[in-house]
Parts: sequence; structure tokens; C-alpha cells
Amino acid sequence: MHILLHILIFTIHITWGILQNILGFIIFLYFYIRNPQRDIMLYHMSIVTDWDYKKGCMGLGMFIFINDFRNLDDDFILVHEYGHTVQSMILGPLFIPLIGIPSLIWASSNKLKNYRNRHHISYYDLYTEKWANILGNKVLKNRL
Repeated sequence: MHILLHILIFTIHITWGILQNILGFIIFLYFYIRNPQRDIMLYHMSIVTDWDYKKGCMGLGMFIFINDFRNLDDDFILVHEYGHTVQSMILGPLFIPLIGIPSLIWASSNKLKNYRNRHHISYYDLYTEKWANILGNKVLKNRL
């Protein structure tokens, strides 16, 4: 049964979630070509690698990009980013417009960072991030 579940998950990634997985694979290749000694690991059928973007992490299809493997003392970041992987499997082609773009703007906009700081709003309060935490926690059965 375990192998059938893996086949089903992989099939969902390469069909329903093909757009974000192609984009994730391109980003993965870009960083791997720049540094073939880069840390890579498997995490619940996702490919996790470190990347040179030091301002954050990203889950894109079955690819998870972490800005510093040395700081993975707890699983919070991996569980959260895996939550984005689950969102990708649920939403398929709607993942990029409904999750990816709003999440990217929320994370990278200096205006929004200042707004969050002024109003004491957590980064994880945005629906995309809150839902990723819930899904990652539920699917992996961890406590966040």
C-alpha cells in the first residue's frame, strides 16, 4: 500500500501540479548547476535543497528551498514548506495565482514587512501561510 501512495503522490505532482513542479525544477537546476555540492535531501517525497536566497524559504510543488540547512534544528520550516507542497497537490494549476503570487508578495514587499511590524502582524497570519502550517501539521502529524 505504501508504494501505491508514493506513486499516487508523484502522479499528482507531475500532472495536476505540473506548472509549479516545472518551475521548481528549473529553480532547483539553476542552484544545483551553480553549486553541485549543495545540500539536498528527501523529505516526505519532496526534494529539499538549500539556495542562495538568504531572505527566506519557498515550497514550489515537490521542491522545497531552504536558505540555511544548518538552521534546521526543528522541523517548523520544513513542515511549513511541506504545507505548501500539499497546497500544490490540492490546488493544482490554481496554486500559483492563489498561493504562490500572494505569498511571494507578502514575503518580499518591504511595504508589507513594515506594515506587519507596525501592526504586530505575524508573517504566518496571511491565509497562504496559515493554511500551509495547518496542512503541514495535519499531514505530517507534527505540532507547530
